[in-house]
Amino acid sequence: DRVIRSTVVMASVVVAGGGLAGALTAWRLAASGHAVTLVEADERLGGNHTWSFHATDVEPAALAWLAPFIVARWPRQRVAFDGLVRTLDAEYCSVTSDRLHDVVTASLGSRVRTGVRVSEVRPSSVGLVDGTRVDADVALDARGAGPVDVPLGWQTFLGRELDCVAPHGVEIPVVMDATVPQAGAFRFVYVLPFSPTRLLVEDTAYADTPGIDAARSREAIDRYAAAQGWPAHQVV
Repeated sequence: DRVIRSTVVMASVVVAGGGLAGALTAWRLAASGHAVTLVEADERLGGNHTWSFHATDVEPAALAWLAPFIVARWPRQRVAFDGLVRTLDAEYCSVTSDRLHDVVTASLGSRVRTGVRVSEVRPSSVGLVDGTRVDADVALDARGAGPVDVPLGWQTFLGRELDCVAPHGVEIPVVMDATVPQAGAFRFVYVLPFSPTRLLVEDTAYADTPGIDAARSREAIDRYAAAQGWPAHQVV
């Protein structure tokens, strides 16, 4: 027989899952005075992502508390379709997973537990595969949506961050350039200029299935970069 001893850590709120939703929830609750424990299976919060939004997507008060996470803000944005290019006077903002990790871990300190997997979530506790149980007044499961039995469409994309040897000349985000070849889905390219020499370029499709051909997307980004006449660059 084996005796398994588990450690019980007390907290008022425990959040399982340190992606965007879980990390922001934990950070906001902690900033409001709650004792929060955040548990994430990976070694870093947020994965490897860039999340962007229109400033008008959230109320001014929410935008204010999101400010520590925002790595770039642009006053305008551009869209392009066949025969129509428009610049919109609407602020656009971006958050990166690196910034998410840094801000949340600085705030929660040792109450962020990374590299540990969740075995179960109950209404007032989260069990971990290492035998630890985190008890709380409330447990929140933010590990992502499970199977949904409704018809869905998918936004699939692959992004590459390019570091150019000279200024690329892109001054504002291109949130949708749909002038690219269309095949099998509604496709467009998305461009964020994070600095005069650095760009995030995404090949994006609105598709019926979640799969993505990574090799095809990389080739599409290379063709797009060449067509724009951007300077020589490396993928970072």
